[in-house]
Amino acid sequence: MLTECKILVPVKRDSAVPSNPGEKHQDLSWSSFELALTEAFGGYTVGGGVFGARKGDSGKIVHDKFGVYYVAVEDYFKLRRILVDACHTFGQQYIYVSAAGRVELVC
Repeated sequence: MLTECKILVPVKRDSAVPSNPGEKHQDLSWSSFELALTEAFGGYTVGGGVFGARKGDSGKIVHDKFGVYYVAVEDYFKLRRILVDACHTFGQQYIYVSAAGRVELVC
């Protein structure tokens, strides 16, 4: 049986991460991430942009816009490994993933 996973990737680098804070991701970063999902799971679906907010490490509210990806996985740990790599590629402290109603912040 496959499990549907929803992944939220902020469209800009995390301002708390020193390298290139707040910059938009390069097209190559998105392409590499999408290729990894396709090779591992046979494809993905992109949802519309999502807006949200979170409390940053400094205590300030951080507003983000996210790219939303849906992927059906048999091996969640394979997805998790891809997300750890993506976390560094996208310059994030973590990437949000929801699998069967359970949420994890991966990095």
